[in-house]
Amino acid sequence: MNPDPHKILGIEKNATVNDIKRAYRVKAAKYHPDVGGDAWVFQQVQDAYQTLMSIHWASPTKADQQPPRPKQNPNSPKQNPNSPEQTPPPRTASGHPKTTSNPAEPVAHTQPNSKQPHPIHQVLFTHLPLQNETTYFILVNCLDVFMTYILIRFGAIESNPLANYFLQRWNFAGMIYFKMAIVAFVCIIVQLVARQNLTKARYLIFSGIAIVGTVVIYSSVLLVRRFL
Repeated sequence: MNPDPHKILGIEKNATVNDIKRAYRVKAAKYHPDVGGDAWVFQQVQDAYQTLMSIHWASPTKADQQPPRPKQNPNSPKQNPNSPEQTPPPRTASGHPKTTSNPAEPVAHTQPNSKQPHPIHQVLFTHLPLQNETTYFILVNCLDVFMTYILIRFGAIESNPLANYFLQRWNFAGMIYFKMAIVAFVCIIVQLVARQNLTKARYLIFSGIAIVGTVVIYSSVLLVRRFL
């Protein structure tokens, strides 16, 4: 289920175009990658802005429609057709008033009838949330596997009963498969949570890093004690 673009920009359902642009500027200034923001959140903000602007132009309000011209009295003097009062404002091909572009204003590049990218395409070929944090989590788990291998070579025993079960049944390769499966499961859960609540997902991944990092430090202390 795609997230609500109104919730992403933090605006109401009946927000005007100016409200949408104002919310977009605030979110873009906060999450732009050039200022240290999250690239995935910034992409979500852009997609939400383009979606709302597409909906607005596909369903123009009464204020956007051209009012009917009043009937001219044949006895009234003719006005100059080139006068500012008689010259209608330029309009686009869809009938909307044409406005000059302002570099400070965000521009919606998505057309009303353009197709949105498939969710699978977004997952495989776009920036996933918390990529750096997920990389740190995988790295710490690889260090845990390496330290476990070294300790077992020196006669230590795996304290995790599930990991020890895989170790006894399928040797060290089985234990690696077991731990990497847990790592993959945690990463998938974090990605799913991040699509709804980025703060909660970041808390989960950092908790996992802290737990596994503590195990790595404890394994390092045990290894140092065996050589002292």
